[in-house]
Amino acid sequence: MRQYLFDVLLLVLDDAGGELPTREALRQVGQRAMAHVPENWLGRFGGYAHKFLMFTAYERKRAQLLGLLGPSPVGIWELSQTGRKAAAAIRAGGGPRPAAH
Repeated sequence: MRQYLFDVLLLVLDDAGGELPTREALRQVGQRAMAHVPENWLGRFGGYAHKFLMFTAYERKRAQLLGLLGPSPVGIWELSQTGRKAAAAIRAGGGPRPAAH
């Protein structure tokens, strides 16, 4: 499921032209992924309204560490050129596939 969120995140940013404000990125990832999110990810978790938001933030950080997100101002999530190539590869492979839960 985490890989699914990672893939959806890259596609959301790519579809938006490469960047979005954080809140909008989270909203769009949620909109696309919510039907596949396990029920236990919908409750509050620490400072997050939903565990889903925490996992999305983790996947954003992973994308950043892998060089798929470029340096951007605070509050903006932006794909790097490598991130755009990764999004194209996800599409070429048939898109993100949610794990069975």
